[in-house]
Amino acid sequence: MTTSEKNLKKNKRIHGLDLARGTMLLFIILAHVPIYVLNPYAIGLAANHNVVENFVDLFMYAFVTNRSRNLFACLFGYGLILSYNKRHKDRLDGHMLNAKGIQIRSYILIVMGILLITFVGGLDILMSYGIAGLILLGVLKMSPKQIKKLIIWTTVISAIYVPIIWSFYVHLAGNFKLNIDFAPEDTYFTTFGMRLLAVPMTPIVIHVLLPVIPPILIGMWMAKEKLLVYSKENQSRLKKYMLIGLAITVIGALPLVFVERATDSSLYYVGFLFGLQVVTGYACGLFFISLFGLIGPKVNMSKVIPTAIAAMGKRSLTFYILHETIIVILLSPLGLNLSQYLNKITLLPFSFLMWCCTIALAYFMEKKGIKGPFETFTRKLMKKGVDKYKQA
Repeated sequence: MTTSEKNLKKNKRIHGLDLARGTMLLFIILAHVPIYVLNPYAIGLAANHNVVENFVDLFMYAFVTNRSRNLFACLFGYGLILSYNKRHKDRLDGHMLNAKGIQIRSYILIVMGILLITFVGGLDILMSYGIAGLILLGVLKMSPKQIKKLIIWTTVISAIYVPIIWSFYVHLAGNFKLNIDFAPEDTYFTTFGMRLLAVPMTPIVIHVLLPVIPPILIGMWMAKEKLLVYSKENQSRLKKYMLIGLAITVIGALPLVFVERATDSSLYYVGFLFGLQVVTGYACGLFFISLFGLIGPKVNMSKVIPTAIAAMGKRSLTFYILHETIIVILLSPLGLNLSQYLNKITLLPFSFLMWCCTIALAYFMEKKGIKGPFETFTRKLMKKGVDKYKQA
């Protein structure tokens, strides 16, 4: 028996998932910080003048923009099945009872997303995943083969309509920029109405223009196949999926990077390529989970850095909300407005430094045995809801 196999026998927790969740939060920071720094934030970033900025563009389009969301989606889907199976293991009888906890969790995410947008003003993805969790309740009991068919169908549908919608959207907008505009007289309180309007609009925009159902299904399928459970066969499959995912995500990003150098590009064309980049982003979720599935069993979890990243991963909901709050306070014109001192290059070390600081906090919480407050709150509500359902 190899060292990896012995480690997994001793600890049933899949370290690759915790490491992936902790790393995912870095990529979410990298995706959200530019929206304040590059104001207005261009879908197609402005033409660059040096090699460093060209490399930053390629990195952002290949692994961050419309990629971090899909990594979150795949991990969310994987977690849905793990949670469902755990409840089944605890001898809660029947699909409806097993799914009840997932349903309650989804409602909690929706409420948390509403509160995050309304009172913090951060960019929210919790509502969209909560809604997706409700939509996909029936998928929990499906076989891997059935889920695979759903992945194919939803991906094909997205590949057909998403690039077309984006091409018309960009053309009608007259540019390819997503603006976050604040007037000089705007304050936290005067923009409250704008934040309320964002509550219904955010999940609509994400589910229509930036669909997350396909990558969530990919995560659910991987969990059904138990691909992150260590075995030689799984390691071989993960290597294949990692290479396929990497190839698709990089190739899908290249056209959009190159078209930005063409000043006469039709806005229809630019929008279409952006939509194509959105759809190929599903493969990035597959790439990242496969990558962490490969390296997870080999990582020495007694070391400080892996322990700290995994600690954040165990508390991913808490730290996602914390990161969004910090970003708004530091970068928003309604906060300290430090975004005016950052640019396309400096936003990368800023994001990494912010992630490192919060990882130190996660490590401290792990050593002191402090659980994530939002995770604890969610589990208590789920348990209370399931217990009431059992008694009814």
